[in-house]
Amino acid sequence: KQGTMPVKNTMRVPLFNNPVPHVMRMLSPERLYLLGDPRTNQNPALLSFAILFLRWHNVVAKRVRRQHRDWSDEEIFQRARRVVIASLQNIVAYEYLPAFLDKEIPPYDGYKADTHPGVSHMFQAAAFRFGHSLIPPGLFRRDGQCNFRRTNMDFP
Repeated sequence: KQGTMPVKNTMRVPLFNNPVPHVMRMLSPERLYLLGDPRTNQNPALLSFAILFLRWHNVVAKRVRRQHRDWSDEEIFQRARRVVIASLQNIVAYEYLPAFLDKEIPPYDGYKADTHPGVSHMFQAAAFRFGHSLIPPGLFRRDGQCNFRRTNMDFP
């Protein structure tokens, strides 16, 4: 609505069917979070990123709506979508990869119409999967005294 993605309220994201709050075990697909990618519900880390980018989309959509009051919901949504995608690409290309590789990305030198924009099979088979090995065995959070506490990994 008005270019934003739906949220139940400021603390929750939409569900196909809201679960009883104390139920935190494997749920049927109708009770999983609806965030555009079925993998969102695999683990708390992916869910956190999905929520972060859903909220960023809505912030951007509100800004776009203020600047372009005559635009349709779809135009606002698509502009916000492009900004969110560009934000993620910027984080990966100019923050994550340089920190991980200890090497800066070369400066952009212009669009090349003859460069294929897709991902090679070699990258898909090897380098793309390499990221999975970087995932820690568990997630940690802090308690009220800022001490680390292991999370319940029986998620969702």
